Amino acid sequence: MVCNNAVIRHMNKIKNFIIFVFSLLLIFFAEQAFAQELTGGETETKQQAELLFDNENFSEALPMYSQLLSLYPKDPVYNYRYAVCLVETNGDMSKAIEYLEFSHTKVDDPKAYYYLGKAYHLNYNFTEAIKNYQTFISKAKKKEVEDLNV
Repeated sequence: MVCNNAVIRHMNKIKNFIIFVFSLLLIFFAEQAFAQELTGGETETKQQAELLFDNENFSEALPMYSQLLSLYPKDPVYNYRYAVCLVETNGDMSKAIEYLEFSHTKVDDPKAYYYLGKAYHLNYNFTEAIKNYQTFISKAKKKEVEDLNV
């Protein structure tokens, strides 16, 4: 009888160990599936935000770039595009300036200086506005300058 109890305890330990390992594997694979789903959604958000931005639908692109920035706060393109959306929708100009100051030298787009100038202009900092408008004029193509009426 003593031998039987020892075998039963040993079998229970093995059963508990198997359940524990199975639970860990289940959690691991569930987490992997969820992580892939988030990545797919992130890609979709990025594509939709770019499409809206390129079509100058800044009010709808704004929350998407805000979401992408929460995932990638140091991405200069997301910072730039989020700030442009703020400027174009007359959002918080102080925030727009903050994001443009971070990104304007990291993105290869002379319009970054235009938008930084416009944000300063709308924030009543005319000295910085003029400086950035002048930088935009010196870096941009003549057609861009004419199109933006600078």
